[in-house]
Amino acid sequence: MSEPLSFGHLSAALQATRVNDYKAEDPLGLVAQRTVGVEVNNSAIPRWRANLQLGWGFGPIDVSWNVRYLSAVTELCANASLTPVPGCSDAPGATHNLTATAYNDVQVAWMDAFRLAGLRLELGGTNVFGVNPPICYTCTLNGYDAGTYDLPGPFYYARAAYKF
Repeated sequence: MSEPLSFGHLSAALQATRVNDYKAEDPLGLVAQRTVGVEVNNSAIPRWRANLQLGWGFGPIDVSWNVRYLSAVTELCANASLTPVPGCSDAPGATHNLTATAYNDVQVAWMDAFRLAGLRLELGGTNVFGVNPPICYTCTLNGYDAGTYDLPGPFYYARAAYKF
């Protein structure tokens, strides 16, 4: 967070995770198909995940913007319950790419609202631009991987908290 400026204070943060390798092996020595960058059984391990937070505050008002990024993953077309699948070749080893996705979240908070010490009011939204998750042909939830991606469409909220 910056020192107070004439127009308020600024903040920025970036967290990123890169997964180099993942291997699951059962007691018999069988290696699972799930690995980095591959969609399997309604779940994926994207190679990159990142969160960028930008903030501005002035007095009792704080505004924050968060960008959440997931890198692309692929799925084996042969894992689909019904084949052939539109957009997927029925050739052995054919894959489908689930594109990289970025979600944008915003929040406005008012501390000590209405001059009541400890009252915090918030308005915000997640996925405010309504980015839909990539279509997953092998996923069982209507072509959607709920374990990796947000629900389709934006979600807005209001929250009040009082600490005493």
